[in-house]
Amino acid sequence: MAVANALPSLKEQADWVTRGSRGAGVTELIDHLLATDLADLEPRLTRHEIPLGQREGGETVRLKPYGVSVLLAGTSGGGKSTFATGFLERLSEQGYQFCIIDPEGDYQNFEGAVVLGNPQRAPTVEETIQLLEKPGQNAVINLLGIPMESRPATFEGFLTALMELRARTGRPHWIVIDETHHLLPASWAPALLTVPKELQGFLLITVHPDQVSRAVLSSVDLIIAIGSTRRRQFGPLARR
Repeated sequence: MAVANALPSLKEQADWVTRGSRGAGVTELIDHLLATDLADLEPRLTRHEIPLGQREGGETVRLKPYGVSVLLAGTSGGGKSTFATGFLERLSEQGYQFCIIDPEGDYQNFEGAVVLGNPQRAPTVEETIQLLEKPGQNAVINLLGIPMESRPATFEGFLTALMELRARTGRPHWIVIDETHHLLPASWAPALLTVPKELQGFLLITVHPDQVSRAVLSSVDLIIAIGSTRRRQFGPLARR
């Protein structure tokens, strides 16, 4: 945003320029926020979208960096982690903050984030929130130091804290949940204080999409399938 009397070079980079100058422009912005949450400006924001790849005809496929949730599914070794890593690198380049819930240590060498926890030491909610209070820091929560049967319950504690942080600061912009079928299984029902009615800004990664909680799947906006077994994987999911 830029007010009407801003430098021309700044206004050229802005998505919206107010009619008013100085304080009147700021008041105009506040009124617009309260009235529409700036939803009417969305058609102007395509330059902020994250490129995912290209269609066969060469058209670039893009994803809005906010307000959507993605289910990334495919066979083991099919390229899910590679795709997720590329997506997260693009988010980081554009200044968006993310947090990865990593039950099996697949992201322990990820260069774009600070890894909390290892096979010998469990991460804590306190250190995670302290790290993410800094907008320029991304986090990987490594759960290998927690017994497998205890990871879903531990995850809920982290999720509650992350949602509280997001409600207060708007960050992390994206929460990545690897092995979603294990942490949010079909039997899982969210507590009202744990997650909002609609999940936004989630990347859910799984090899078993049909085993993920229906409450979670109902908030998915986009499904990305990787591998050669898409019909077999998503047949049961579609029937749900």
